[in-house]
Amino acid sequence: RGGVRVDGAAAADAIGGAVFSGDRTVALPSALRHPELATESARAFADSVILVGSFTTYFPVSWERATNIDRAAATFDGMTVMPGETFSFWDRIGEVSPRTGYVLAGTIIGGVSTYAIGGGLCQVSTTFFNAVILGGYRVDERHPHSYYIERYPLGLDAAVFAGEADLRWTNDTSTPVYIRALGTDTSVTFWLYSAPTGRTVEISDPQQWNLRWPSPDQPADPQHAPGYVVAGRDTLVVRTVFQDGVAIARDEWYSHYAPVWGGPG
Repeated sequence: RGGVRVDGAAAADAIGGAVFSGDRTVALPSALRHPELATESARAFADSVILVGSFTTYFPVSWERATNIDRAAATFDGMTVMPGETFSFWDRIGEVSPRTGYVLAGTIIGGVSTYAIGGGLCQVSTTFFNAVILGGYRVDERHPHSYYIERYPLGLDAAVFAGEADLRWTNDTSTPVYIRALGTDTSVTFWLYSAPTGRTVEISDPQQWNLRWPSPDQPADPQHAPGYVVAGRDTLVVRTVFQDGVAIARDEWYSHYAPVWGGPG
């Protein structure tokens, strides 16, 4: 159903002006807001929806990481991506700060593990990305991490960094996509629902080459235990999207990962 939305910035200006002018009444600037999905359309949509893509990733117990992941998942839970609409991770999530409920947690900056407000958001974007590609939707922007994180599918991670790296995808079908998302103490899951689109996908096993190990003089990553090593490598994953059995799109996702270690064991 529709409603009324107040223009917060304009309302603040009007109230500020009233304080100094002595006015006792202020008309708040507002406008009618119409729903993206009207009730009648939503009811018809609900009768036909099926699960078109879902994915779960897991992480070690961490109150800080779980806090950020749960906060971000709640931002996406219940959203609808309309036909032709392009989703942007950063446009949707908005401000990431203590004011909006995010805390300091582990992240990767400049190829090195460190801590930042909102650490853990890449787990959310990676999980969302994998649900999206299983649904057969068009991916517009995806970035790998600087080194491979073993709890993610090889070659199918999706790093995000404000102002530099986004996750963007487009609902290139004729029916809305309804999103559910849930964060727990050790996992995050996305479910995508839609009326049947006739789409199926095939995702190749990752090709790997150029495996390389840390050199003895490579600085140890401070967030990894001594003796922990993950080889660097290049990977390629191919997705083919079929519409009613006919191939309509082919995506090649290339990833370059540097080696990482926690120092000598």
